[in-house]
Order: sequence, then C-alpha cells, then structure tokens
Amino acid sequence: MTLSGPTPGQLDVILAAVVLEAIVLGTVLAGSGRGRYRRLLWTCLASGAFLLVALRLALAGHDSSQVAAALLAAGVAHVAMLREAWRQLADTARAAPRRSQPGIAPAEPT
Repeated sequence: MTLSGPTPGQLDVILAAVVLEAIVLGTVLAGSGRGRYRRLLWTCLASGAFLLVALRLALAGHDSSQVAAALLAAGVAHVAMLREAWRQLADTARAAPRRSQPGIAPAEPT
C-alpha cells in the first residue's frame, strides 16, 4: 500500500479555507471589541499559510529557493506571532492587580 500526500490543488483549497478563516475571525474580533488580538491572529494564520505555500511549492516541483523563501516567511511570521503574544501577556500582567501569595503578608504602604 502506498501513501500519497496532498496534491497542490488540495492545498489550494486548504489555503482558501485559511483566507476565509482570517476574514471571518477578523470580522468577529473587530465587532466584539477584542480588536487587540487581530495582530496575533494575522501573524498566526500567516505563519501557517506560508508553511502551506512552501509545501505546495515543493509538491509542484518549484525551485528549492522558492520553497526556502516561503519557509523563511513562515519563520518570520512565527517570530512576529511569538513577539506579539509575549507583548500581550506582558500587558495583561501589568494591568492585573497584584495579589499576595498565600502565607505572605501584603507589603505595608510606605
């Protein structure tokens, strides 16, 4: 039994689904007041989409430099996603009130 991978045409359908997902989620986030998560959404979807593009290029027999360029773009988008997630986590931590740890008395104001 031989296993066959996805065809470039099947990957086109998956990429179209990713674009549709981006449009729907972007619209939902914009309408829900959670617009600050849009940059995280775009970078996350972009990194996955560039990986799909790299796979599609490789399966279609394109030059390895084109595949490498798509992989590089995926890596850059992934780093941007991690940076945005870290920034949002830091913003959330700064905005949260400090709670004392169990067994530790809160500091007296000076």
